[in-house]
Amino acid sequence: MISPRPLLLVALAIGIAVVLSACATQGSPVEVTRVVVERVEVTPDAGADQDLDSEELTPSCCETYRIRIYEDITTNNIWQYLGPESREVNALVLEPTLTSLYALSDQRFDFVPVLAADLPPEPVKEGEFWTIEVEMVEDARWSDGEPIDAQDVAFTLQTCLDLQLTGNWAASCQPGVLDHVEAVEPYKLKYFYTQKPGLGHWQYGVAQAVILPQHFWADTVNQALEIVRGVQPPGLPPEEGASEDEVAAYDASASAYKQARFLLYGADGTGHPSGGAFILEQMEPGAFVGTIPNPNYYLSGTEIIEYEDGTWKREFPNGKSIQLYGDAEGEETLRFTEGPFSTNVIFSVHTDQAASYMALAEDELDFVPSANAVGAGWIEIATGEGGVRMYRNPGNFFMYLGFNLRREIMSDLAFRQAIELLIDKELVAERVLQNTVFPLYSVVPPGNSFWHNDNIRPAGSGLTRSEQFAKAKEILSAAGYSWDTEPEWDEDGEILQRGLGLRLPDGEPMPTIVLNGPSAASIPAASSYSQWIEQWAQEFGIPLEAELSAFDLYIPKVFGEADFDMYVLGWGVTIYPDYLVDFFHSKFDSATTGNANTTGFSDPTFDSLGDQFRAETDMGKARELAHQLQAFLARELPYIPLYSSELVDMARDRVEFPYTEVLGGFPGGLQSSVKVIITD
Repeated sequence: MISPRPLLLVALAIGIAVVLSACATQGSPVEVTRVVVERVEVTPDAGADQDLDSEELTPSCCETYRIRIYEDITTNNIWQYLGPESREVNALVLEPTLTSLYALSDQRFDFVPVLAADLPPEPVKEGEFWTIEVEMVEDARWSDGEPIDAQDVAFTLQTCLDLQLTGNWAASCQPGVLDHVEAVEPYKLKYFYTQKPGLGHWQYGVAQAVILPQHFWADTVNQALEIVRGVQPPGLPPEEGASEDEVAAYDASASAYKQARFLLYGADGTGHPSGGAFILEQMEPGAFVGTIPNPNYYLSGTEIIEYEDGTWKREFPNGKSIQLYGDAEGEETLRFTEGPFSTNVIFSVHTDQAASYMALAEDELDFVPSANAVGAGWIEIATGEGGVRMYRNPGNFFMYLGFNLRREIMSDLAFRQAIELLIDKELVAERVLQNTVFPLYSVVPPGNSFWHNDNIRPAGSGLTRSEQFAKAKEILSAAGYSWDTEPEWDEDGEILQRGLGLRLPDGEPMPTIVLNGPSAASIPAASSYSQWIEQWAQEFGIPLEAELSAFDLYIPKVFGEADFDMYVLGWGVTIYPDYLVDFFHSKFDSATTGNANTTGFSDPTFDSLGDQFRAETDMGKARELAHQLQAFLARELPYIPLYSSELVDMARDRVEFPYTEVLGGFPGGLQSSVKVIITD
């Protein structure tokens, strides 16, 4: 089962797909969420038998599963992981310990129950609220033996609402739309919405929220709630011109809620009961993290079957089954049994990418997670000695250049348009990175074909390189910028004269612009892009300097502090692209809310479109709105998308995956269903 996952900051060269649920109407199949993978390549080593059937290897199962992580996990606290520490390394370790009412099915991404008894009913209007009632299964238990019940779900969501939790929690509880949640019976929930919930409010949000154990977290949550007891929630920041008293009241309220969240996020999660396939067991900083199977995992031993007609079916060991979306007609397209099968999972810290592939080649690792922009040298290291297989799948992530629109120069659309024209994405992708990445023009990657707007064209489309430079110069000149010495170039776009003394429209010299980007040791491809952007800008006369550093060193500048000019980062994203709202709606400004709108982009028209998109209940209309949002962003440029790529998973040939074709690669190494065959 693919667990519900948050939006993830892309660190190193890794891009993990992140998916949430999809269901247009109760009880009906959602064909649009079934992603067709057009190209999947399985590359066995030269000496290996290419038949991957387990009986061709050995029936003996299963060993420890050894997975590479590129750094230590930064938290064992799920509240913090889904808040400010939503990083890929944390997802690899912590996601297999989590559970929810609903999630997406493996490979085909159907909206299916996990701890809910069935698909949810349609919302019902009751007085001032729209309500949804959900029945839960009654035999699911936490790893410590306590029942997972409706009180746990209501507790988790009410904590999210009451403390105004940040990051991915905002999508989980939809504050302002979801009013409250009640456990009306031990295994029955009732959700109260202030408006009829759309796809982004329910199926792609609250329905997939992670469930946390009330009996473990209640004391900590109560301590946090005491800090804000009697304090009016801060709401949106005061508008310009607000009185000193209004500003002071807002600051005091925001500070109290920030302090409460700090207490919750900072709590130690050691001993946290698991609802997923594994339990976090051991942490050795700088060396490894270990998990062990959860003996109470509710889905253990269940068989998943998918059919040509769209049917999804889960069969339990006790004979119970649930069948959705069809009549089980035609051939089976997928069948596997849910584990966990591994005796334990060891996540070994390998900070160097090349070293991790060497460890894989030398049988010190079983799996190196999805990486983008994998060069031929790394592939040769991993596969050269035999025993390693490579799996290619479309990626669902993007790298981008972001602007701090709270600062005067970056807020000027003409400046952003000029920068976009200066960036030659094709040159970097083809000549510098040897086609290991592909240029990107929308923040919805093309592998997510239903939602991707393929009508968005690159800036300067149809223009030669010299014409692109000329257009950039024309845009800046028309906006009032000037040079002491204007840049000149030949017909091929080669710079003949570097621009010097670029002046702002008020005649003042343009100050130095800092581009924060990753070092070559952390994200090599993105580091190359950062250096090329610096070169093109300087040739054009823009005093831009790239400061390249470890990923963690400039994250605080971008998130929360808003202390940056421009930056390069990446996101692993959801299939349903409601991140178009999370990343760019004004109410999610990271500087004031701690959420994901790092650029401070604010546009009432965009906000209105985003609200419509999240509230839409019809999948086709939601698609139209998503395309409009992408086109809007392509015009306004708070982000300039740079690239995406295929994802390359590598594993020892004794590792058996339940499937190999999936958008976004193998999420977390498919820990709950993978088998590591004993070959000795």
